Amino acid sequence: MFLDRDSYIEKLNTLYHGENFETAVLCSAPGMGKTTFLQQFSTQKNCLYFRAALTTEKENFHALKQEAIRVLGENKKLTDARRFAELFRAIGKAASEQRLLFIIDDYPHLIKQNRRLSTLIQNYIKKEWTTSRLFLIFCKPVDAYEKEAAQNPNVMLLRPFTFFETRQLFRHYTLEEQIYLYGITGGVPGYFQHFDPSLSLQENLFQLFFRESGAFYRLPEEYLRIHAPLPELAHSALLTLKSQRRKLHEICERTELTPSAAGSLLTGLDALKLTEKIIPVTEEEGSRRTMYRICDGVFRFWYTFVSPYVNQIAMGHGRDFFENEVLPQLNTYFKDTFEDICRQFLFLLKQTDQAPFPYERIGSWWGQHPTKKRTEYVPIAASNENNMLLGACFWTDEWIDLDALTQLQKHASLFPHSTKWYILFAKSDFVSGMETIFGDSVKVYTLEQMCTLAEI
Repeated sequence: MFLDRDSYIEKLNTLYHGENFETAVLCSAPGMGKTTFLQQFSTQKNCLYFRAALTTEKENFHALKQEAIRVLGENKKLTDARRFAELFRAIGKAASEQRLLFIIDDYPHLIKQNRRLSTLIQNYIKKEWTTSRLFLIFCKPVDAYEKEAAQNPNVMLLRPFTFFETRQLFRHYTLEEQIYLYGITGGVPGYFQHFDPSLSLQENLFQLFFRESGAFYRLPEEYLRIHAPLPELAHSALLTLKSQRRKLHEICERTELTPSAAGSLLTGLDALKLTEKIIPVTEEEGSRRTMYRICDGVFRFWYTFVSPYVNQIAMGHGRDFFENEVLPQLNTYFKDTFEDICRQFLFLLKQTDQAPFPYERIGSWWGQHPTKKRTEYVPIAASNENNMLLGACFWTDEWIDLDALTQLQKHASLFPHSTKWYILFAKSDFVSGMETIFGDSVKVYTLEQMCTLAEI
């Protein structure tokens, strides 16, 4: 079950099998499996696929023309086309009687040298192509998603796979190893290809991160150098975050930036899908309780474990540091990954109408206790206007007893105007009877149960 991708394929197929002119927009960050997705959708369809290059307008014109002739066959309108307007008219004519799937990949490259091309295409969408059976798909970067979604109902965003989707691709790993893999990759398909199935997960981590020739050893620094507008400051901010959640003032202290400048820097890293804002589920955007964390799994692992040892790795001591310094910390490190998986499971419960109430936000909660004058933290939380779900995760091999629920229920006073619900997640198992004793307001799930329910 690949939730987003399956629903997107179904939606695109519905559009494709219609009779009218249609457009759709596919937004994606690098490494999200866009090409594989398009290959899957376009199989056995009449398809003109064109990937625009970062080159001159003239070169892109000739490349599209040649591909159109190859797919549609030689005809006078195509071969005589001397500019994009004539070429687009010929492509539309080819779709006058039969459905033609026309995919323009890396669309920003096509219009980079001539912004009037965008206006031309919009004019064709509104006039020239309306009577054709053309199905036009634009592929755009991830940062275009919000704008596109406000203008076109057929906009799709390729997200990383969830843990429950990722584990279906790595059945040869144990359940715990699947969690480790997910924590490293964050479900990004482009990272999967670097894992050698003939090696253990542990050996893969060493080979990828702790050797100078490893695929991930230099990746973060090289990526920032190419994509980040201020790579040195971005590196400093990510060093501050590592595997932790940090407040803005902590990042300001490390980078020596003003809050405004640090906020702009983090906005840029967010656009690159490297960091994300974390806000308590009861707070709105702009909350003073906002925190930040690295959301890309490879970057988070690299800044936590590789960055402190780059000199030793360069001197050939990567194996020693991996085995003696990193391996003993891995189990603790992946506790946060387990919490992320539990939040994904909450979303799955909502999608399948098994949630205790229709929660609007899923995440965690933290804030000041009104009488104890200390910060309280609830790792799993979901809410709507009248209800609050409080949850805890136990990344341990020991059985969980009733004390776990009692501790969680102590947070109830923080939400006096909400109906309270409780949910417990455990890597291992619970003592029996919790749900029987406390009724529908309490749910408990083991990791194995979550995985089983996710496959139904």
